[in-house]
Order: sequence, then structure tokens, then C-alpha cells
Amino acid sequence: MEGSVWEIKKTAGDMPLVRKIGGEVMLKVILVLVVLFFNADIALAFEFKFNKKTYQGWKISNYNEELNFEIRKGDKKFPEYLRITLRKPAVYSLAKNKRIDTAFRLTSPLIRLVPERVHFLKVKKRSSFDIPFSKLSKGWNHIVRYNMYNEDIGKTYLNGMGNKSESPSYFVDTGLFALPEAEKARIVLGVDWPDFSEKDFLDIYGVKFEEYENKPFDFEEDMDLGWEIKRNYQNQLVMRISDNGVNGSRHCYRVERNRTGKADMAFRLASPYVPVKPDSYYILSFEERHSYDFSRVTKGYCQILWYDVKRNLLGKSEMGGLLGPHLDWFPWMKPFFGSPKGARLARIEFGNDWPDFKYGDFWEVDEVWLRPQ
Repeated sequence: MEGSVWEIKKTAGDMPLVRKIGGEVMLKVILVLVVLFFNADIALAFEFKFNKKTYQGWKISNYNEELNFEIRKGDKKFPEYLRITLRKPAVYSLAKNKRIDTAFRLTSPLIRLVPERVHFLKVKKRSSFDIPFSKLSKGWNHIVRYNMYNEDIGKTYLNGMGNKSESPSYFVDTGLFALPEAEKARIVLGVDWPDFSEKDFLDIYGVKFEEYENKPFDFEEDMDLGWEIKRNYQNQLVMRISDNGVNGSRHCYRVERNRTGKADMAFRLASPYVPVKPDSYYILSFEERHSYDFSRVTKGYCQILWYDVKRNLLGKSEMGGLLGPHLDWFPWMKPFFGSPKGARLARIEFGNDWPDFKYGDFWEVDEVWLRPQ
């Protein structure tokens, strides 16, 4: 299974593939164009589960050979799963007060991507660590990006993955990832630290990886997908998910002041990275309501940040034109945000530094969406 590619196949139908130009047959060129055309909208929907007969092409790197990998029987939803524990010789060494250095990596087969789209990664697991892979071992958990020729063009680290309890037994790591210039990818999951002890275990039940629908962000699920509180000065504000979304049927993000007295405060909330094209125009829209006066927003707080493929900052576009206090949901939309030369990623930032929130002030935002114009 090594080297295999997972994809949903799409047929081209009865399309003529040969055309003569200047007396020469351009079959090869036309074939390449047809492949590019029909790969442009391949729908990726991959869900991986272990079974006893095969690891489905995943490669295991077991450093120092101190860990044991075993397929076990599960429940109806996940009949089998992968359990990772210390090998018995390592347990005996621990009993003699010897330090055991453990580390492993699981590397997926090649996965075909939908180019220039955000992709959703979900890992369902149970562990004695119960923290996201992205925080277990920074730098060890990432997505390797490849071009159409299977050449490695860089890594996207799984920073910002959320971790929440789906039931008393399971935890789920989720994240949204933009993979610019990539046509294929491999998922790499691993733990280098902390080292496994005799009682530690990690059960992996399933890995889901698919294109994320081009739609406004849904805070009910997406706050665990890479939204980041970049600043809450002196922790003077409460920043959280609220169930008071648009039309009362959605969740939204809420910033509020629930303390009395004067204090200096500032906040900054940033979206996940989204893929963009250079030298292109985009529309930003969202719904908002607040008792706080956003008409005097501090420069550099409500903006779009533009990055290159390596996440180097290339420029900023100020939103401007936010409103004064209004307690009903109001749609905000502005076109003609131009991406700079070399831009392949963007983030949306909301925030302010002055005026300070007073007791009871709030700001809520929902249905944030950056889309091509």
C-alpha cells in the first residue's frame, strides 16, 4: 500500500483527446490539460479506520523500538482501533528506575487534494494524555505538502487544533488547514514528548480528512478549528462561544466585560488561515451586533493579513467602516480587498484597543466569510 494515492475518481466521459496542429498530434498535451481540468474540482472525502488485516498504507516509525502497536476490538461505531503502549521490556526497565525515551510517527499514504481549498482534519482518539496532538509534540505533527510530481514542497504544522470531549470515552482533535500550492499530501501524527510511562496509552479510532465547504465560519464547530485569541490584555475581557447567533439558530463569538471599575484592556481574535490567490480581489462579510462603539476602532486591529506560502506576512488591509452601538444583528460587507503579489494565505483579525469596554459592554460576530470577488 506504500505510495498509494487515495482519491475519489472522476471520469472525463467521451471527450476527444487528439487534435492536430501544424500536422503534429498533440495527444500528450491534451491529456495533461484534461487531467488538470478534471482534477480542479475533485471532491475529497477520506475517512480512515484501522482493521486487523491492514494499516491501509500508513507507515509506523517506532524510535528505539520501545512501543507496542496493536489492533484491538472496539465498539459498534469503531469495531477496531490502534492501541499504542510501552513494550514489556521497557516496562521492566522502568521498574529498575531506568529512563525510557519513547517516540513514534504515523505517516499516511498520499492523499489527493482539492487545490486552493481549506481542508478539515479530524482525529478521534482516547489517551491518557488527553491533549491535542499539536501540543503533545510541537513540530512532530504536520501535513506534508506535495506538488503534482510528488515532490515535497513544505510542511504545514498542526498548530491550533482544538481538543474537546465528544463523550466520556473519546476525545477529538480538529483543525482547518490551508495547503497552498499543494496537490497531494501526507498526514503525520506522532508523539516525542511526554515519554510513555507504564500506565500511558494512546488509542486512535479514526482519521478524517476532507475539503471544507466554502461557506461562512460556524463558531459552534470552528472555534476548535484554528480560531486564535491572540490578545486579551490583562485578561480583563471574557472571550467565548455564545449561543446567541444570527436568528437564534447558530452560535457566535462573544467578547464582553463583566467586571466593574476602570482598567486598560485590548483584544485580538484571529481566524484560521484561508487560501487566496495573489493580485486578486476578495469580499469580506460578517454579521455583528454590540453595545460597544466600534466606529472608533484602533488602527491595526480589524484587518485582513496577507501571507506567502511560508506564512511570512506580506501586507495588511484595514476593514474600516465599522459601526457604533447597535443591539440587532447587522450584516457588514465590503468588496475590493486586494491581495498583494505573492499572497497565498490570509487571516481575518477582529479587535480593538480603545475605547475600553465598560461593565456590561459586549461585541458579537457571526458568519465570517472571505471569498473571491
